[in-house]
Amino acid sequence: MGAAPDEFVAPAKLLKPTLTATRCHEQIEQTAILMQGLGVKPAVVYADLGYRSGDKDNPDIEIKHRGKDKRLTDEERKLLKRRQTIEPIIWHLKLITAWTAATSKAQRAMHFTR
Repeated sequence: MGAAPDEFVAPAKLLKPTLTATRCHEQIEQTAILMQGLGVKPAVVYADLGYRSGDKDNPDIEIKHRGKDKRLTDEERKLLKRRQTIEPIIWHLKLITAWTAATSKAQRAMHFTR
């Protein structure tokens, strides 16, 4: 089984959202682990502007974002737009994760007050 060059791989684990290159490095590392069975490694990452400083922590991987718009080819712009179409899904997953964590915390607090 091989990965097509235009396939997207999303990490299975959502990390806490922060705007640091360290998070980008962690996500890339996790994606590389998930792709080991395919025999390929991530070479290009399409990310939010918050990860624009991730270039120095990941020198062997190209990080593309809309901040580099003038340097992107037409094909890269098309792939970036494709990534942007799933942003509402990512936001929804983060919202569910935050709500679940808050609910669990509230339930634990009620359990200890009884």
